[in-house]
Amino acid sequence: MVNDSLITIGQLAKQSNLSIRTLRFYEDKGILSSIRDRNNNRLYDDNAQHWANFVKYLRDSGMGLNDIQHYHQLILQGDATVAERIAILENQKQIIHSEIKAKEEQIKQIDHKLSNYRSEKKGYL
Repeated sequence: MVNDSLITIGQLAKQSNLSIRTLRFYEDKGILSSIRDRNNNRLYDDNAQHWANFVKYLRDSGMGLNDIQHYHQLILQGDATVAERIAILENQKQIIHSEIKAKEEQIKQIDHKLSNYRSEKKGYL
C-alpha cells in the first residue's frame, strides 16, 4: 500500500514544532509510532502526524506524560474506551479553564496596580 502523505521525522518535527529528539522520545515511550523504510528511516502517516500535533497540544495544556500514555493506550483499545477518553479530556479542559481564571485574576491585580501608579496614588504599594 503506497501512502503519498508519509513524511520523515524531520518533516514531522518542523510541522509539529516538536524536536526530533522529542519525537524519538515519544516513540520510545510508546506514545507515537512510525513505520520504517528500507533504510530504517522513520516515516509517519497522516494518523501519526495528527496524533503528534495533538500530543503537543496536550503537553502544552499541562497534561503529564503518564496521562498521555494512558490516554494513548485507551485509544489503542478501541471504541469501548471512548467514555473514559472523554472524561480525561473534560478533566484537562477544566484544568485549563481554572488556569485561565487564575491568569485573568493576575491581570486584574496588575491592572489595579498600574491604575494606582498612573493616578494620584503613585506612592501606593
